[in-house]
Amino acid sequence: MKLWLTIAAAATVLVGCASAPKARQAFEDADDDGNGQVTWEEYKAAFPRDERNGFIAIDENRDDSLGISEWEAGVGYRF
Repeated sequence: MKLWLTIAAAATVLVGCASAPKARQAFEDADDDGNGQVTWEEYKAAFPRDERNGFIAIDENRDDSLGISEWEAGVGYRF
């Protein structure tokens, strides 16, 4: 059982590492003005089907924009 958990944890880390560059590139693509933050308008352009509630849910510091850490935590799973 311990071996299985170790393998599962390692696979999760490896998948996360593989998708991190894709998530970072998507962040840079969505950040139209290159200021290191993705606003609701930029987010909506990147994900036209998403609702504002999804954006608000991942905006941890409630500054109405997403930094890279918020993006990776909230959006990174898509990549």
